[in-house]
Amino acid sequence: MLDPGEEFIHRTYPATSAKSWKENWYFNVIDTKSGVWGITHFSLQRHLNVATITSLFSVAGSVQAYINTFPIDAALDKLDDGALALEVIEPFKRHRLRLRAPQWEFDLEFRARFAPYLYDRAAEGWKLEHDSLAIEHYEQAMRVTGEVRVDGQSHKVDGLAYRDHSWGHRDESQLRGWNWVCAMFDDRTVNASIIRFADGSTRTAGFVSTADGNVPLVEATVLEQTKNEAGVPQQTSLRLADASGSTFVLRASRFGGFEVPMRDDRSVVIFENFSDYTLDEKIHGVGIDENLVAFSR
Repeated sequence: MLDPGEEFIHRTYPATSAKSWKENWYFNVIDTKSGVWGITHFSLQRHLNVATITSLFSVAGSVQAYINTFPIDAALDKLDDGALALEVIEPFKRHRLRLRAPQWEFDLEFRARFAPYLYDRAAEGWKLEHDSLAIEHYEQAMRVTGEVRVDGQSHKVDGLAYRDHSWGHRDESQLRGWNWVCAMFDDRTVNASIIRFADGSTRTAGFVSTADGNVPLVEATVLEQTKNEAGVPQQTSLRLADASGSTFVLRASRFGGFEVPMRDDRSVVIFENFSDYTLDEKIHGVGIDENLVAFSR
């Protein structure tokens, strides 16, 4: 059960531990009609006493970026560096993102489509047995409206969106790779995580979210994936099954995206692929086909 207080900055964390402890917020935005899609990410790295906040957007074919890293301490009480800010208007129901950067800006409001889903770390198939990803984590389907302005030109936004919030021990150096699926349709979202650790183990989790509630996944398997010559995933097919007994196939086809290096040598890269989705070849939607690839492993 989620408490409204979980939406805000967590004050309790191992301040004297050298382990990697992070608190992250993530929002994506997809409005293909207006040609606007992007992500915003806040990461409090408590073990380093720094925060990194990022917005990457494609607006009418033009890529816009805002990235800032700055020191933080225990007194931090809001996610706002003076340019990029996250406001929780009503926990689990309404959120606002605002950016005021030199050449671009946005003001976006997110409203809940469905109830949030809290991952159960103790559940079968998702029990995290080592410290590399021992986190609390919830996700939620949203709708987004607002405006993005680039060089003074306005782009209205009315589309689908998604968010997550996690906190705890998180050490990406111990990961070999992952597939994270965020497939958004008119009447549901489908979400799946397949995480491969450096020790050879794999964890899977996910859920189907509708107006009637959330149903956990019991299976998530990558059937096929194609990549271009640079190694960027282009299409992914997955077979999923949920706890109600339903089995279905998701297919993602990349229409754009960002490459986010996790290390300076680019040995670990997240491919944030914005994609067209089909569900059982009949229902069409959009979303993210995210791939973390550790090229050195």
